[in-house]
Amino acid sequence: MEDGFGEMAIGARIAASAGECMGILRRSISDLAFPDFCLGCGAEGHLFCRECADRMLCSPVMVCPICKAADEKSHCAGGDLDHLWTLASYGDNLIAESIRMIKYDFASGLVHEFWNKHLAAFLRQAGDVLGPDSALIPVPLHRRRHLERGFNQSESAARELAGISGLPVNCDLLKRIVYNEPQVGLSGRRRADNIKGIFKCDYRALSGLWGKRLILLDDVYTTGSTMAECAKVLKSAGFKRVSGLALAVD
Repeated sequence: MEDGFGEMAIGARIAASAGECMGILRRSISDLAFPDFCLGCGAEGHLFCRECADRMLCSPVMVCPICKAADEKSHCAGGDLDHLWTLASYGDNLIAESIRMIKYDFASGLVHEFWNKHLAAFLRQAGDVLGPDSALIPVPLHRRRHLERGFNQSESAARELAGISGLPVNCDLLKRIVYNEPQVGLSGRRRADNIKGIFKCDYRALSGLWGKRLILLDDVYTTGSTMAECAKVLKSAGFKRVSGLALAVD
C-alpha cells in the first residue's frame, strides 16, 4: 500500500511539473505573438494601464456566504462557511476579463501584476478573520485539469497572499478526486449537484493545521457551491473555523 501511494505521489509530481512546463511554454509563445495591450483602453505596455486599473471596482468587503449581501454583522443562518471576503465585483467587465485571462489565457502574471495590491488591502482590513493562527487553502483543481491548464489560479492567489502576509499555504490537505464538468454556465442546483462529493481531506497533510482557522481561496464566488462543499469536507474532518476569500463575487 505504501509503495502504491509513493508511486501515485511521484506520478502526480511528474504530471504537475509537466503541466507547469507546458503552461510556461504556452505563456512564452503567447507573450511573443501577442504583446500586452490594455484591455480597457488599448494602450500598449500592460494588460491594464494605471488609469484603467484605478477605475476598476476593487474594494475588499465581507459578504454573506449564502445571500452575498455586504453585511458584516448579519449573515443568513446555515452553511459551513463562517465568513466570506471578496475583493471585487465580477459585474465589472474588466475584473471578469482579468480572471478569464488568468484561467484560460495563461496570464497567471496578472495575479501579481494586478491582484497583489488588492490582496494587501484585504490583509489590512481582515482583522480577526485573518490572524497568525490562519492557514491558506486554495480550492484545488483535479490533477488532470491542472495538467491541462499548467497551474491553479487559486493557488497562485494563495501564494501571492502568503508572500505579503507570511501565512502558510497548504495545497495537500484538500483534494479534488473527481474530474467533473466545469461549473461555468450551470444553474445553481446543477452546480450544487455537480460539485457534491468531489473533494476529500487528505489526513496525511493534517500536521500543524489543527486549531488553525482555514481560509479557502478561489477566483470567483457565484452560487457558493464549490466553497460550501470544501468547507463541509474540512469541518467534517474536525476543523472548527473555515472562512473564504474570493477575488470576485458574481
